[in-house]
Amino acid sequence: MWSYAGTRDPEDPRVARLGIASHVTADYPPTFISVGNADPLAPQSIAFAEALRAKGVEVDSLFFPPDHKPPLDTNISCCCRPKPDSAHWVAIQNFSQPTPRQPLPQPHTNERT
Repeated sequence: MWSYAGTRDPEDPRVARLGIASHVTADYPPTFISVGNADPLAPQSIAFAEALRAKGVEVDSLFFPPDHKPPLDTNISCCCRPKPDSAHWVAIQNFSQPTPRQPLPQPHTNERT
């Protein structure tokens, strides 16, 4: 983030303003957060989940311990099954109901009639 804030100091107030955790309100929707244990942004994801919970937002999270080593198997289905809570979260979001959409604008043509 230093390229945006002009500093690498994580304590600098300009850096703090860039994180979403400081902008969370109780109006945030139920949220699923997951991050791999080798992801350099894992601390931000964990802070985000904590900030949401502190505001009373329903959060389902999936974080791995630092020493976690996923099985390296060609059968991907063995290690990528959704966490039961995650499946529940997706189910309650009602993704199956289409949202109303506005008609797309008609393309403009230069044809003369």
